[in-house]
Amino acid sequence: MVSISDISAAAMTVARKNAVALGVEVTERVGNLLTPFTGDHFDAVVMNPPYIARERRR
Repeated sequence: MVSISDISAAAMTVARKNAVALGVEVTERVGNLLTPFTGDHFDAVVMNPPYIARERRR
């Protein structure tokens, strides 16, 4: 079982479609980072941070 979250409901729609296409069972929650999983316990956490253009990093 894989748990996924994103702050964007649209991104979660894409993630759900990808999971179905790959045959992966997921628990999905819309929210910021780990906030939707407060109190849950995980063996591992993997994150794909947003890509920010250099001009906006200052």
